[in-house]
Amino acid sequence: MVFDKIDDDLTLASWRVADASSEPAATGEAPDDAAAPEPDLPAWQVAVTPTLIVSGAIATRDFQDVHHDRDLAVERGSKDIFPNILTTTGLVQKFVGDWAVASDRGRVRITSCALRLGAPAYAGDTLTFTGSIVSEEPAAEGGVTLVDVVGACALGQHVCARVSFVPDLSAPEESR
Repeated sequence: MVFDKIDDDLTLASWRVADASSEPAATGEAPDDAAAPEPDLPAWQVAVTPTLIVSGAIATRDFQDVHHDRDLAVERGSKDIFPNILTTTGLVQKFVGDWAVASDRGRVRITSCALRLGAPAYAGDTLTFTGSIVSEEPAAEGGVTLVDVVGACALGQHVCARVSFVPDLSAPEESR
């Protein structure tokens, strides 16, 4: 078990998996004797605007008022509106997919995206995504790549994810 300090008044408990090969990156700080690895993927910053939050909720047919109505979100104890999990999942997958294309891996097909949410990202925040390659197989051996992704905001880690992908064989040859 690890404890993630969100702010002075809130600390969340989370569990680490003994075999992390199939789970998202663990939340919390690295042990004192282990430095956090340098990210392999360049950082990507996303402004968490009210338009992003509301349009993501509408696109995913999520009509919970905490994703649409600031006044009701505050009334329910939130600082502001915040993205739903499907919007966050889409941002994680976009980050990995865009990186794959930019790094000459070509278009990819996401085969899994295991994630957990942490600190809320509110309207007006900036989400900064970073990622590290966990493993990468040559295309001839199945081509599965695993990437750990962290999306951080002002309050800490908003999302930790493990994404796996393979080359998109349905894509035209020139875009693979």
